[in-house]
Amino acid sequence: MLTQDDFVATLKTAGVGKGDTLMVQSNLRRLGSVDAPRNKGGILDFYVEGFRRALGEEGTLVVLTAFEDYARHGMAFDRQHSPSLSGALSDHVRQLPGAVRSRHPVLSITALGPQANALCDGPHFEGFGYDSAWGRLHRANAKIMTLGYAIAPDGMTFCHYLENLYGVPYQYTKVYDHPVLDDGVPQPGTWTMPVRYLDFEVENDQSFFKRCLVEAGLAQIHPVGRGQLLITDCESMVAHALQRFAEDRYMMLIRPPAFRRGEIPFDVKASAE
Repeated sequence: MLTQDDFVATLKTAGVGKGDTLMVQSNLRRLGSVDAPRNKGGILDFYVEGFRRALGEEGTLVVLTAFEDYARHGMAFDRQHSPSLSGALSDHVRQLPGAVRSRHPVLSITALGPQANALCDGPHFEGFGYDSAWGRLHRANAKIMTLGYAIAPDGMTFCHYLENLYGVPYQYTKVYDHPVLDDGVPQPGTWTMPVRYLDFEVENDQSFFKRCLVEAGLAQIHPVGRGQLLITDCESMVAHALQRFAEDRYMMLIRPPAFRRGEIPFDVKASAE
């Protein structure tokens, strides 16, 4: 059973320190039982308190609070009330006093701590753009942790920011105009995000890049409970991703896309000629 003292000690060994900005994506089921009340609230409080102890009052905890129903089903996004669909811990943090959620209706993050407003305020019309919450995490050189995912093929959304930053040919910009509410007030504007083409066998897999980070000494893996955590930082991810993408633009896919000449994303007119 994982005790909170052991959890905090693992975070510190992994390099989490006072004043850090730490982005966490988690799959808590992979970590096993914890020394906390056997109810959902007690377990989630166990992890939040552990992060707070490691980060200190001057540190900022950040979680992904994505709401994919906006894009998939056209459901309105309410910044204050739409649930996070990114796991129980993220939705728990979203509802804590002082937590601030960014405004993008699909790719929001929620931050708790002194950097929360700096990361999450603003319109954030583009999901992974320069002034998106993800761009602000980059410029803050936040630490990125996957808790329970480690080298899994998913669980590190910052990788999609890297795809957008470098420019990959298997994505395009999609526009949304479903309702977005902030404090009950409709927000004007259109919202965009890069999405993958669905017709060309485009399947993401982050495991190769995660292994590259570990092998280059830019990420660490640590045991925690019955599972593992992986930790790195934004600047290391960006620098190494640009190097790897220069070698293989499809390095975050299972296989290269099955593009067909004469069809988008090829130049259809030029292909016909």
